[in-house]
Amino acid sequence: MTITALNDAMVAAAQSALTAMPWLSDLSVATANWGIGILPVVLIALWLRGGPAGRQTAITATLAAGVALAFAGAISFLFYFPRPFAIGLAPNLLAHAADSSLPSDHAAVMSAVATALLLAGRRSLGILVTVATLAVGAARVALGVHFPSDILAGILVGGAAAAAFQFKPCNDFASFTRRLAEALYAALGIEVLATRLHLQKQQETIQ
Repeated sequence: MTITALNDAMVAAAQSALTAMPWLSDLSVATANWGIGILPVVLIALWLRGGPAGRQTAITATLAAGVALAFAGAISFLFYFPRPFAIGLAPNLLAHAADSSLPSDHAAVMSAVATALLLAGRRSLGILVTVATLAVGAARVALGVHFPSDILAGILVGGAAAAAFQFKPCNDFASFTRRLAEALYAALGIEVLATRLHLQKQQETIQ
């Protein structure tokens, strides 16, 4: 079976599932639209509570996500691949623009963060974001926005972007960016405020 035939078959199967279980459409729309929201939650938590190593990981993951998005956008700009809804394989349930489908920007960004977390030894968070990545990818396939190969391509782009920060020049740039962000963080007084709020919460818990 060719990749095209496999893509078409999987989109058709997803459409059948949505038809058989109407509630799945609402869940898929919510997941496709909001699943990526897990990224800022994880990255902000790492910055605030992860110590110096956590801050470095948060910055590296953010930079990797930016690189992944840039590469995914470049590929989409240079090569046009129609989305399933654009060729009549599925309804456009997300009211998405009919631009190029490959690779998936969502999958690229989320995979970059997941890979960066795993490479930094943040196994639990990495697995959590990986599961979220697969869930968002599956939802966007079910809704006719992407083919499975688009999601896989996005995952590969994101993984490669995160892996690039294992090399010294990229790693040094990430370290410089973290120091710059920490300086800005301190200059704005955010660090002092966060510490006070944390201490206040601890005191309330003790009382």
